[in-house]
This record gives sequence, C-alpha cells and structure tokens, in this order.
Amino acid sequence: MCPGPTFDRIYVALKGQLASGVHAPGEHLEPAAIGEALFASITPVRDALHRLAGERIVEAPRHDGFRVPSPTEAELRDLYRWNCQLLELALVRPASPARDEPARDAASLFRLVARLSGSRELERAVDNSSDRLGSMRAVEPDVLPETDAELDRLLDCYRHCDWRALKSSVRAYHRRRERAVEFGRARLRVTWDGRMQASIDAPVALFFGAGTLYNRDGREFLVKAFPVHIRYDAERVHLACYFPMPFFRRAKIEVVGPDEAEVADVKWSVRHQPLGAPPSHVGYFHATYRDHVQPARGQDLVLLDTRQAEGGGDWSGAFVGTSFIFTDRANLATLEGDPRFYFDDSQSPQAYGTGTEEWGGGGDYWGGLNMTLPFAGHPVGARNAAEAKDDEDKIHSAYRFLLGDLMPFGKNARITLEHGGENESDEHYRTVSYWYGTPAASLVKADTLQIGDTASPREGACLWFDERRNGARDAG
Repeated sequence: MCPGPTFDRIYVALKGQLASGVHAPGEHLEPAAIGEALFASITPVRDALHRLAGERIVEAPRHDGFRVPSPTEAELRDLYRWNCQLLELALVRPASPARDEPARDAASLFRLVARLSGSRELERAVDNSSDRLGSMRAVEPDVLPETDAELDRLLDCYRHCDWRALKSSVRAYHRRRERAVEFGRARLRVTWDGRMQASIDAPVALFFGAGTLYNRDGREFLVKAFPVHIRYDAERVHLACYFPMPFFRRAKIEVVGPDEAEVADVKWSVRHQPLGAPPSHVGYFHATYRDHVQPARGQDLVLLDTRQAEGGGDWSGAFVGTSFIFTDRANLATLEGDPRFYFDDSQSPQAYGTGTEEWGGGGDYWGGLNMTLPFAGHPVGARNAAEAKDDEDKIHSAYRFLLGDLMPFGKNARITLEHGGENESDEHYRTVSYWYGTPAASLVKADTLQIGDTASPREGACLWFDERRNGARDAG
C-alpha cells in the first residue's frame, strides 16, 4: 500500500477531530489507539502527529508522547488577539469580493476573510491560528451566550461586502473572548472603612461558590446556595451574594482583572441600609483566599489562620464556611482528607470532620455527580478525567456554609484540611474561608485558678454559683 494516501487520510481525520473538540485540551494522544480507531498502522499516525506538532496544533513534550495543547489563560488571550490582528490585516484592502458562501462556523468564515487579502501567506497564518483555536471554539457555546446570533452578524456583513462593519464585528468577536478569559481570572476585592488591607480578595468564581464558571451541561443555576448564587440566562452570568456585610464609614468594592487590569462589561448593584445594631455587636465580613500550589506532605493545608490575617493579631468573630477547589485533574481520591477546626489557641481541634466530601454535603464522592444545595454543594467537575470535555471540566470544587451552626471564636481561629487521607495528595487546592471578625480579642484571660493550690483564689477574684439563689457571689 502506498503510504501517501494513508498519511493524508490520518492527517485530515486527526485535524478534524482536534478542531471539533473530540480530544480535550491536555489529553494525551496515543498513536496505537488512534491507529486502531482509524484502521491504520502506528507509523502514519506518528507521522501525522509529528506534522501537527510542527504546526503547533498538538504538542510533543520530550519523553512524554503527544498531547492536545492546554494553553494558559495568557496564552489563550494572545492567540485570540493574534487571530484578530490577522483578520484585521486581511480587511485593510480587500483584493477580491466575497464569492463563496461560507459554512456556518467561524473558522470557515475567517478562512474566506483571509482570502480577501490576496496573500497566500496571510491565508496560511489564519488557517493555522484557526486550527489551533479549534478545540476552544468547540466549547465556546457552553460558556458564551448567543454565539449563534454573533455568527449571524458576521455572516451578514460578509454577504453584503460591508468590510468596515465586518472589521468592527471581528474585533468585537475576539474582544468578547478575551474578556471571558480575563473574567475567569478576575478577583473580587472589598475593603472596609479604609483599612490597610482588603477583607475580601478572592477569585470571582470561587467566592461565589464554584471553582470555575464553566457550565458543562447548561444548567440555569451553577450554584444555588442560601448565601450565594451563580445563575445563567441567554446573555449573561449573574453572580449574587447575600451575606450581610456591615461597615461604619465607607466600603470600597472592586472587580480586578489580571495584572490589575480593568474588567469591562460588568454590571453591578449593591443593596444597603443603615446599620441599626451597636458597633460592638457586629464584625467585618471576610473571605480569605489561599492558593496551595504545592501541598507539603505530612502537613494539613491551612485554610485560615486569623493570627496572620490582614496584619495579624487577635480577632473575635465567627467562622461561617468555605468554598474550595480540591483538584484540577478530576482526581476525587484526594477527598479522603479531614477538616479540622481550632479556636482560641486550642492545641487540639474542637471540631473534626470525617472526610472532605462529607464537609461538602456528600458521601462516596457525591457519586461523581454535581449538586447544589442551600448550605453544601459540589457544583462543577466531570465524573472522571475521561469524561471531561476540556481542562476546565476537570476542575472540581465544593462549598459548605454555616449560618445557624456558625463556629464562634473570641481570640483566633485556625481551620485546616488534610490533602488526601494521610496528607499525601499533590493536587492543587485553592480555598476561600468566610468569616466575620472584629480586630480585638473578646476572650481575655482575667484570672488564673490553680486547682489544689489553696492560695490561688486569693490572688484575684473568682465567682461561684449558688444554685439555691440562682445567682453568683464574689468569693474573692
């Protein structure tokens, strides 16, 4: 058999699979399995993969076979920007009118736009950037509303040879995707009463209860908890938080993009009312974020230590919950770790969980399913890596809120979590701890009683209770 036709067939088939999202970003490509599926020997498959690697459509890391690229957010943003710049260049002086009716997808339309330039080099560059964006475009309808209407506007401009409008629409198309990538990295930052450090500084998605805004199955509510919501409609994603957040003079609320960049096209509203409670009866609301990039073996993850929060020192308040990512590789085995809760200098935990998924309101790893309940949930993540649509779909997170059963403290709080059953997991955890706190101790040591020392009570005042009078007497 002539190897040429077989190679071409495999190359075209693989390229089509990658463009349509059959293989998820980060997925390893096994030549033997591909050859079996495409009825070919391993040699033409490897040759096709090497050619695709040269075109940067797949990656071939040294000693690690072939895999689908999994661009970082910055790399993906650059790729969208590069694709836009190429198309704008093609529309500077269109050399020929539009003759062909494009297929109803962005890649086909953009290839015809590149042809308007009359430059074969520009056509090849647009072809390559479209091929490299193929797997991303396959999931865009899952995360961006009204992509069909957006494509209709582009096609209408092309059919009417309205190049100025098409250039503007192309720019809007790519800028929208850049913003979507940026918003995934945006942080919510809130500072109360001009304090030196923000009391809330956390990734937007995780603050509102989910490890990612990726909505794998098009649910209306990604999170429908009592204090937070993440809701989708045809045009936008709506995020709401109903935790009371008292302050006394002023509040500064920011949504900050990567590298402190402005995040565009965000609509917001804040409900407020005068504070009726005495200042001593309330505390600032906090959402403390921790990024546990490399968990230390044998040591709990520290989700919150108020002694180090916002400059450190003593705090009085209450712990009211967590939202946390526990894997970005769809590895649910890491859930064997237990949460532990230490308050007011305690050397042993006053509360001790029986497993991470139980803390998140489930058992048996939630059966791998997603759920969202008023006070606990597992809103995102595919059942396993094989079922994940892309890397975002491998991110698993959970939440747990404590309102009627909040955990008070009078001096400090330390919340920890085992990573794996014996603190052996190397999964990348990211956590947000919700708490209320006033920067002062309310549990203050005023006296010491040494049991068995007859002189001890005379060193200070102590109280004893008379059950008959239901009162207390000074025994000092």
